[in-house]
Amino acid sequence: MKVLIIYSIDHNWDNSEISDTRSSNKILFESLKKEGIETYLEELGHPDLETILDRYKPEETIVFNLCEFLPGIPDRLDKSLFRRLEEKVFATLKGFGCLDYARFDFRLRDNKFYLLDINPNNDISFNTSFAMAAEMKSYSYSQIVKRIVMMAAQRHPVFAEKW
Repeated sequence: MKVLIIYSIDHNWDNSEISDTRSSNKILFESLKKEGIETYLEELGHPDLETILDRYKPEETIVFNLCEFLPGIPDRLDKSLFRRLEEKVFATLKGFGCLDYARFDFRLRDNKFYLLDINPNNDISFNTSFAMAAEMKSYSYSQIVKRIVMMAAQRHPVFAEKW
C-alpha cells in the first residue's frame, strides 16, 4: 500500500498561510513515513492533474486529497451535470440521515458521480469550502450559520415552540 498526499497552494494566500499549509502536509507525510507507510507528497500547481496521478497505480495507492482546488478540473459543471449532482446530494443527505448540513465528496468519472466521503459535521469556518459553496448560492457566512442554528432549533424540544 502506498499513500499519496496531494495539496494545493492558493497564490492569493499570504506567506504564513502558504508556509502553514506546506508545514502541516509535511507533518502528515512524515508521520505516515514514520509508521512505515510508503508515502508521497505532491503540491499541485501543475495544470494537468492526470499527469501527476498517472505516476501512481489506483489499485495500490490511497489518495489524501487535501486540495482547495484541483488544477485541470473545471470549477463549474454544466447545468445538466449540476442538476444530477444536486439530486444525488439530496438523496444522499436523506438516505444517510444527515441533519442541517454535511459535506459530500463525489468524483465524476465517465459521466457518473461516485460518492467518496460523507462528513456530517464538517468544518464550517468562514474560510472553508463549505462557506465558499454557500456563498456561491448567495448566502453570506452569517446567513448560513444562522440557517444551521435555526434548523437545529426547530428540532429542539424547547426552542421549536418559539420558532
